[in-house]
Amino acid sequence: MPEPAFPAAALDPEGRPAWITELGAEDPHQIVHLVRDLQPREALEALGARLAHARPCTLPEERADEHSSLPRTALGETDCASALLAGRIGGWTFVFDDAGHTDSVSNEQGGLESAALALSRTGGAALSLAHNFDGPCCGLEFAEDGAEVLWTNSDDLEGSLPELPDRIREAVAAAGIVEQDHLDPGELDEEAVIRTGCVLAGITGWTSADVRAAELVLVPFG
Repeated sequence: MPEPAFPAAALDPEGRPAWITELGAEDPHQIVHLVRDLQPREALEALGARLAHARPCTLPEERADEHSSLPRTALGETDCASALLAGRIGGWTFVFDDAGHTDSVSNEQGGLESAALALSRTGGAALSLAHNFDGPCCGLEFAEDGAEVLWTNSDDLEGSLPELPDRIREAVAAAGIVEQDHLDPGELDEEAVIRTGCVLAGITGWTSADVRAAELVLVPFG
């Protein structure tokens, strides 16, 4: 596997996109949703957020503490289930959920479906990138036009490569490997799943400065 096809400053030492690292807590349990063809407030509404509680946001320079995300620090509330931060950079809207409570949403039939599927029903593409401290380290769901294209996690990605479509395998190759002491040489690191999602969205060059320069919307959830 090659080195990740990301600019040198775009990744932290663990291979995670640095803009995600800056937003999250030190021990993250979070989801980042990415969607085309939806504006930030529309994406928040699709995820079940109450827009009456939404407000413009300027991110602080530092987290309140190691257990708090930057959005939760900006929100100043600790009793909500999640702090959701949304913005748009280029052709993609992101929604950062600092506690991972928007993994699924209610559908018109009264059941639940994944957030990526719901967001992609606009006719565009959507991805959900998850960090979990109580399961597989990282997860990825990719959907287009309301249909699942890929669901995988850091435990399953490498073993499933032979069966994946060419464009997914090409994205995994571009995501590359960041060597870690606890892994064998050449073994996919956990964050390769997150980098693969960024490659599929074409956002390998996003930086923390890009996020801070965007018009950001913040809302408590749950």
